[in-house]
Amino acid sequence: MKRGRDIQILLLWLMLITIGFALVASALLKAPYYTKDYFDSNEFAEEMDDFWGYFYLYEIIETNKAELLANLEVTEDEINEHRYRYGTLAEQVANIHAQYEEQIQLARLEENEDLAQFYENERDEKIKDITLNFESDEHVKKKILKEKEARFDELFQRLERDRTLYDNYKQSIYYVLKDRNTEKTFWNLSSDQTWEEMKEDERFLYETSVKGTEDDHPVMPETYRFEHHFYDFLHGDYVMDDEYVDMDYYLEALTGDLSYPILEGKLAIASEREGNRFVSNYEYYQSQQQRMIYEGGIGFVLLLAGLWFSLKKAPIRALRGGIFERAYQKLPIDLRYSAFLITLFIDLAFLFTFAQEGQFAYTYTIEHVIVIGCLIFLAFVTFSQLVLLLDVVKDPDVHSAQWRNSLLFLIISTIREAFLDLSTGFQWALMMMIVGLFGVGAAAVLYHPPLLLIYFPLTLLVLGPTLVYLFRQAGYINQIVANTRDIKSGHTPQDLPVRGRSALALLAQNINTMKKGMKQSEREQAKSERLKTELITNVSHDLRTPLTSIITYTELLKDADEQERADYIEIIDRKARRLKILIDDLFEASKMSSGNIELTLETVDVLQLLQQALAEYGEALEQSSLQLRISVPEEPLYIKADGQKIWRVFDNLIQNILKYSLEHTRVYLSVKEKKETVEIIIKNVAKYELGDNVDELLERFKRGDQSRNTEGSGLGLAIAKSIVDLHEGYLDIDVDGDLFKVIIQLPMTN
Repeated sequence: MKRGRDIQILLLWLMLITIGFALVASALLKAPYYTKDYFDSNEFAEEMDDFWGYFYLYEIIETNKAELLANLEVTEDEINEHRYRYGTLAEQVANIHAQYEEQIQLARLEENEDLAQFYENERDEKIKDITLNFESDEHVKKKILKEKEARFDELFQRLERDRTLYDNYKQSIYYVLKDRNTEKTFWNLSSDQTWEEMKEDERFLYETSVKGTEDDHPVMPETYRFEHHFYDFLHGDYVMDDEYVDMDYYLEALTGDLSYPILEGKLAIASEREGNRFVSNYEYYQSQQQRMIYEGGIGFVLLLAGLWFSLKKAPIRALRGGIFERAYQKLPIDLRYSAFLITLFIDLAFLFTFAQEGQFAYTYTIEHVIVIGCLIFLAFVTFSQLVLLLDVVKDPDVHSAQWRNSLLFLIISTIREAFLDLSTGFQWALMMMIVGLFGVGAAAVLYHPPLLLIYFPLTLLVLGPTLVYLFRQAGYINQIVANTRDIKSGHTPQDLPVRGRSALALLAQNINTMKKGMKQSEREQAKSERLKTELITNVSHDLRTPLTSIITYTELLKDADEQERADYIEIIDRKARRLKILIDDLFEASKMSSGNIELTLETVDVLQLLQQALAEYGEALEQSSLQLRISVPEEPLYIKADGQKIWRVFDNLIQNILKYSLEHTRVYLSVKEKKETVEIIIKNVAKYELGDNVDELLERFKRGDQSRNTEGSGLGLAIAKSIVDLHEGYLDIDVDGDLFKVIIQLPMTN
């Protein structure tokens, strides 16, 4: 119930606003026409123009019809114009043959020889007449004179018929005029009273003085205005409504050498109502002035009432939450703006047209009710859209989001995407334009077949190659789609052909590259799975071996004597230490690989760190059968590093040398400066066969000793590489047969 009441209030408010605005607009539009006196209005001036035109025709011009027709002449130009009006002799004869050809053939098809003969005789007579036109000037002259006589006869008949119009003006106008050129007087006072007596009896509705000069006469302020009036008069008859009629000739024939009169005197509009067109126009004009005031006043009151309604009754509530709002909000925002502007334009155009034509009359008809209903409906639609649009505009975030979902944004985005690659965008735009132009060309050929001589070669040279290119590109797209479908299904199709340098060729090349990357990724994934399995196996083995020894010797301790117990405890201690080292290395390797470690950076001499590490293992190196060859520069080489971590790198590498170098071989260690880096190279001969997967030695728990019988965790190289990576350095290994080489590069500092 409440919603129904809100809708009623809204409709009542719109009715007040719409009708009020229409009335005010009607009054404002009429104001320029009805705020001045009738006798100063354009309507009165136009009536007087017509009066002076008829005055000149019936009072000034004195033409004798018989004398005018007797003196008609035909000039050489008129003869030639008539003779060549429809073309040359050959063209006119051909035209006549064409006109009768079909009729004669139809008559003979119907076996009506008499009708065919009739058409042939009629055709021959016309051809004979046309031929005579080009042979005899007298023949043409007679035709022209006959045409002129017919037109002048019709002209004078028209003058007689239209005299009643002038007589009607004379009943409404009193005048006493004198032509200063001829001293001729003109008057039409209808009684024996003088001008002053008639004026005293209030028989004049309007009076003015007529005083003409040579430059500005009362008949027509400008010559062309009478000529225009005369031309309109001639066109009122079909005889003169011909493009070949020379209007100036008939004007000159009627007026001759007559000059415009210079009139002076008095002129008045009669106040008698019966048969007086000026009185009726004057009264209607006054009624329109009163109506304009009434309409403006009523409209203003209705607008005030509408304003009061908007403040007290809140008519906008009816638009909230209804089905109209829900349906309207689903439209794209640009369509809503367009719909609002269209309905607003229609509403205003309808409203101003309605107001301008003065449709609000004193007596209302069913048409007025229908028009007012349409106006209220249009106002409802327009106002509803305005309110709902303002709700969106008030929230910038919502407005911006809706614009991103608009049709215009979609079109712009589509065009922008088409021209991301400018060459592709322009190619397709050009091809679409070519196809479109050839479509227009096909229509032009149908309309004008001779264009086929141009259209057909252009089709072969331009449209044909364009269509071939389009179909090839379509086939190329299908190839790409089929290839990607196979990839999605898990297959590995052949590489796509890369044709040219188009966007499709680039796409095919990228797909080929992606396939290679996928294959490499699959290999890396398989390798990762294998290494993960090996990692679990190796970790289990390396942790279980010392742990098994500890458990075994712990059991033996229960039944051993003092000497055996001491030996077993020593073995257990050694295995426990190995297990601790293994666990510590594993924990450190995990932290290194995850980067979860803090570095204490300082400037250190890499040569000094290396010498400390070598000194730590000096006794072990001397006791081994290895021969160490060291090549280092004399000057220190500084790096920004965590000294303990870099020392750990050297420690791990020297341990590997002692564990995995072949006995009685040389070990080479060199340090040198290379392009703002310190390069450290360690080379030794491996004790065990390393195989082909050398890079896997950098993985955790990978050993050169595949039997895993040597001491060690298999984490040395992995930890060393992680430490070097954390220092933004480089560690790599290289194997040439049994020659094992470790290369380290660390950035230098001053």
